[in-house]
Amino acid sequence: MIPELDTSRFEPVRCMNCGYLLDATTGEGHPSPGDVSICIECLNIALFTHDMALRAPTAAELREIMAEPEVRRYLMAIRQMKQK
Repeated sequence: MIPELDTSRFEPVRCMNCGYLLDATTGEGHPSPGDVSICIECLNIALFTHDMALRAPTAAELREIMAEPEVRRYLMAIRQMKQK
């Protein structure tokens, strides 16, 4: 189960994979450079840059991200939400 978290709005950016307009994040406070972004439309994983754009993670970063239980829980929750 995912704990109750805050939603923060930020300058809209497009998902690099599907083009979906992303303008909010759910988590603990406002996103910071290096934080993970998961597209709610296609589940693409990206990282916030220093200027709050998105970039693709390197292969090593993606392995590290996918090893995080919290990331896997978020992916599962988004998949379940989309099935409803």
